[in-house]
Amino acid sequence: MKRYYVLNHHGAGIDLLQTDDVNEAFDFAYQDIEHHQVNTAVSIPALKQFQKGELVKTGTKTMSYEIANLGTLGFTITDTFFNIANLARKAAVGLFEEVGEIEFDKDAAPVKTTDEGWKVQCWVWVSAESAGMEDLDEDADEDNVEAGYIAAADHPLITFEDAVASLGDEPGAFVSGWVPLTDEEVSDYDRDNCASWAR
Repeated sequence: MKRYYVLNHHGAGIDLLQTDDVNEAFDFAYQDIEHHQVNTAVSIPALKQFQKGELVKTGTKTMSYEIANLGTLGFTITDTFFNIANLARKAAVGLFEEVGEIEFDKDAAPVKTTDEGWKVQCWVWVSAESAGMEDLDEDADEDNVEAGYIAAADHPLITFEDAVASLGDEPGAFVSGWVPLTDEEVSDYDRDNCASWAR
C-alpha cells in the first residue's frame, strides 16, 4: 500500500495518484491549478510547503478553487499512515528525547518509512567546542558555520542524512537527524503507554 492518496477533481472528472513521495503527491495535486494559472493568495511553492506541515498534523489536506468556465478545481491528499506515524513519533519522543540534547517537534516531526520500520526527525545539540566553533567572530560565513556543526554531529543511533543546523544566539547549534524505530519498538511502546494516554 502506498502512503499518500491524491484525488484531483476538475471539470473533466477525477484523477487518482498513489505514491510514497510527499513531494510527488503535492506536485500532482497542484498540476491542474498550475496549468490553469489559478490566482492563489500566496505562491504555490509556499502553499505546498505550508500544506505539507498541515498534512503531518491532520493526515489529510483539501483545497478547491472555483474557476469560471471550468467549475471546481481541487484536490484531497490523504496520508494513509497518519495514525501509525503518530505512534512512531510518540515512541521516538518517549524513547529518545533528552531535553537540551535530543529534541523533537512533538506535534509535527516528519516521519518516514524504512525497510525496518520508521525514522523520525529529531534535533541533536552540538556544542561550539565539539564543532571547533568556540572562537568565531561575528563575520564568519554562516554556510561554513552550519556545515561545521553538521560535520560534528555524532550519535551512535541517529543518522544525519540531509541534515541542517539551526543556529541561534547560544554557542552551539541543533542539527537535524533521524531516529530509527522498528515496527516492534513502536507497537511495544504503544502497548506499554496506551493506558496512560487513555487517562
